[in-house]
Amino acid sequence: MGAGDEIFILDMGAPVKIDALARQMIQLSGLTPEIDVPIVYTGLRPGEKLYEELWTPEEKPQPTSNPGIRVARRVNGVHDIDARVDALLAAAAAGNMRECWEQLLELVPDFQGQTREAAEMPPTAAPTGPTA
Repeated sequence: MGAGDEIFILDMGAPVKIDALARQMIQLSGLTPEIDVPIVYTGLRPGEKLYEELWTPEEKPQPTSNPGIRVARRVNGVHDIDARVDALLAAAAAGNMRECWEQLLELVPDFQGQTREAAEMPPTAAPTGPTA
């Protein structure tokens, strides 16, 4: 383990529904779900997924000497990460959102989101004054 260019994946056990987790946390706080604390279902936001994949098909997870840890190795790892991050930072410094998204998609090729809409959005103003 730890040879470089690897992604370690911890065995997290059975999936947990967020609704059940929220209700349990409310009850552990001494409150009653839906009475003391309302639970609101908002749906998925842009970029969110209903299910999270821990690895992509290209990452080929393999067992390790520790039964609770698997290791994934990308077939084509990012060897030029420094150059890609520099290009991303340069695009951000220039305020070029479209180039920022292109560089992000190069860094995270399996990203699935609403990049076109985000790239076309005008930049938001930076907050001014003290923050709360």
